[in-house]
Amino acid sequence: MRSLLGAGIDTTIHSIAQTLHALATHPAEYAELVADPRRAKFAYEEALRFESVVRQNYRTPSRDSEIGGIPIREGQKVMLLVGSANQAPSAGVRPWTPSTSTGSPAEAT
Repeated sequence: MRSLLGAGIDTTIHSIAQTLHALATHPAEYAELVADPRRAKFAYEEALRFESVVRQNYRTPSRDSEIGGIPIREGQKVMLLVGSANQAPSAGVRPWTPSTSTGSPAEAT
Protein backbone atom coordinates (compact mmCIF):
# COMPACT_ATOMS: atom_id res chain seq x y z
CA MET A 1 0.00 0.00 0.00
CA ARG A 2 2.81 2.39 0.81
CA SER A 3 4.30 2.11 -2.69
CA LEU A 4 0.89 2.82 -4.24
CA LEU A 5 0.53 5.95 -2.13
CA GLY A 6 4.02 7.09 -3.10
CA ALA A 7 3.32 6.47 -6.78
CA GLY A 8 0.16 8.56 -6.60
CA ILE A 9 1.95 11.43 -4.92
CA ASP A 10 4.83 11.35 -7.42
CA THR A 11 2.58 11.40 -10.49
CA THR A 12 0.46 14.20 -9.02
CA ILE A 13 3.48 16.34 -8.16
CA HIS A 14 5.08 15.78 -11.57
CA SER A 15 1.87 16.43 -13.50
CA ILE A 16 1.33 19.76 -11.72
CA ALA A 17 4.98 20.74 -12.27
CA GLN A 18 4.82 19.80 -15.96
CA THR A 19 1.62 21.81 -16.39
CA LEU A 20 3.25 24.88 -14.83
CA HIS A 21 6.35 24.39 -16.97
CA ALA A 22 4.27 24.07 -20.16
CA LEU A 23 2.41 27.28 -19.34
CA ALA A 24 5.65 29.10 -18.45
CA THR A 25 7.32 28.10 -21.71
CA HIS A 26 4.26 28.76 -23.91
CA PRO A 27 3.19 32.32 -23.05
CA ALA A 28 0.42 32.49 -25.68
CA GLU A 29 -1.29 29.49 -24.13
CA TYR A 30 -0.85 31.00 -20.66
CA ALA A 31 -2.42 34.28 -21.85
CA GLU A 32 -5.42 32.36 -23.24
CA LEU A 33 -5.84 30.61 -19.91
CA VAL A 34 -5.64 33.89 -17.97
CA ALA A 35 -8.24 35.39 -20.33
CA ASP A 36 -10.61 32.44 -19.73
CA PRO A 37 -9.88 30.65 -16.43
CA ARG A 38 -12.76 28.24 -17.12
CA ARG A 39 -10.26 26.42 -19.33
CA ALA A 40 -8.06 25.42 -16.36
CA LYS A 41 -9.26 21.80 -16.22
CA PHE A 42 -8.85 21.42 -19.97
CA ALA A 43 -5.39 23.03 -19.82
CA TYR A 44 -4.33 20.53 -17.16
CA GLU A 45 -5.61 17.59 -19.23
CA GLU A 46 -3.91 19.01 -22.31
CA ALA A 47 -0.63 19.29 -20.39
CA LEU A 48 -0.91 15.59 -19.55
CA ARG A 49 -1.40 14.82 -23.26
CA PHE A 50 1.44 17.12 -24.24
CA GLU A 51 3.92 15.78 -21.70
CA SER A 52 2.97 12.47 -20.16
CA VAL A 53 4.02 11.88 -16.56
CA VAL A 54 4.38 8.16 -17.21
CA ARG A 55 6.79 7.71 -20.11
CA GLN A 56 6.70 3.94 -20.42
CA ASN A 57 5.10 0.86 -19.00
CA TYR A 58 5.58 -2.88 -19.47
CA ARG A 59 3.07 -5.63 -20.10
CA THR A 60 3.37 -9.41 -20.35
CA PRO A 61 0.73 -11.08 -22.52
CA SER A 62 -0.93 -14.19 -21.08
CA ARG A 63 -1.43 -15.65 -24.56
CA ASP A 64 0.05 -15.32 -28.05
CA SER A 65 -1.31 -12.21 -29.74
CA GLU A 66 -0.51 -9.56 -32.30
CA ILE A 67 -0.02 -5.78 -32.20
CA GLY A 68 -0.06 -3.91 -35.49
CA GLY A 69 0.70 -7.11 -37.40
CA ILE A 70 3.67 -7.98 -35.17
CA PRO A 71 3.36 -11.32 -33.37
CA ILE A 72 3.81 -11.22 -29.60
CA ARG A 73 4.46 -14.50 -27.79
CA GLU A 74 2.91 -15.42 -24.48
CA GLY A 75 5.26 -14.30 -21.69
CA GLN A 76 7.25 -11.94 -23.95
CA LYS A 77 7.76 -8.49 -22.41
CA VAL A 78 6.20 -5.58 -24.29
CA MET A 79 7.22 -1.99 -23.59
CA LEU A 80 4.47 0.59 -24.08
CA LEU A 81 5.75 4.08 -24.88
CA VAL A 82 2.93 6.03 -23.29
CA GLY A 83 4.75 9.34 -23.70
CA SER A 84 4.25 9.20 -27.46
CA ALA A 85 0.49 8.57 -27.24
CA ASN A 86 -1.82 11.30 -28.54
CA GLN A 87 0.98 12.86 -30.58
CA ALA A 88 0.07 11.60 -34.07
CA PRO A 89 -1.00 14.32 -36.53
CA SER A 90 -3.54 11.80 -37.86
CA ALA A 91 -5.28 12.01 -34.45
CA GLY A 92 -6.10 15.65 -35.22
CA VAL A 93 -3.68 17.21 -32.74
CA ARG A 94 -0.63 19.42 -33.11
CA PRO A 95 2.05 17.00 -31.95
CA TRP A 96 4.33 18.21 -29.18
CA THR A 97 2.42 21.49 -28.99
CA PRO A 98 0.22 22.27 -25.99
CA SER A 99 -3.07 24.06 -26.52
CA THR A 100 -5.53 25.55 -24.07
CA SER A 101 -7.90 26.57 -26.88
CA THR A 102 -8.89 23.22 -28.39
CA GLY A 103 -11.67 22.33 -25.96
CA SER A 104 -14.71 24.43 -25.20
CA PRO A 105 -15.12 26.03 -21.77
CA ALA A 106 -18.16 23.77 -21.26
CA GLU A 107 -15.89 20.71 -21.65
CA ALA A 108 -13.45 22.21 -19.18
CA THR A 109 -15.90 22.65 -16.31
